[in-house]
Amino acid sequence: MSRTSRQRGAALVLALLFLLVMTLLGVAAMTGTRLQEQLTAGLRNEQLAEAGAESALRNAERLLWDTFAESDGRAVPEGTRLPASLDPQVELFRTSREWIEVDTRFDTFDYEQLPLEPGSARLPTQPVYLIEDLGRVASMAMESHSRDGGAYGVGSTGELHFFRVTARSKSGDGRLIRTRESTFAMSR
Repeated sequence: MSRTSRQRGAALVLALLFLLVMTLLGVAAMTGTRLQEQLTAGLRNEQLAEAGAESALRNAERLLWDTFAESDGRAVPEGTRLPASLDPQVELFRTSREWIEVDTRFDTFDYEQLPLEPGSARLPTQPVYLIEDLGRVASMAMESHSRDGGAYGVGSTGELHFFRVTARSKSGDGRLIRTRESTFAMSR
């Protein structure tokens, strides 16, 4: 066999080895890309759930504020519940790992009507919230912590009314549930 024939055979083996290495690198890159895509989708779903819960929380706080402002602190929003210690349904709503439907749904924006396509912010259900009436407290105890006696505003009775708002939302794929809470105090 001539020397040129042996060189062509060696070039073929080297080319095949190079092709094998490149194929393995390509498969590894595709696997890594798929893993990153799954991680990104999971993070996106978690953020959608958190955004939905935050939206519902802020909507309930706005409803509280509007109702109090319109009634000069004499009314509470419709659907306001007793504290969790007196209403087992409220405690279940606050602590359950399962989805619980209630009649107080986030109504400012309809997440269920967004297009069902990759990358949309569609949620499988509207976020929900509960408002608990935690009661009124005379502000005499609170005034010792305030330098300005008029800090509660003109015409204020110095009485604080406390509410706890709990909001829940599902993620875009419906697998995660996120809960957010805030305590809201209004003076009268």
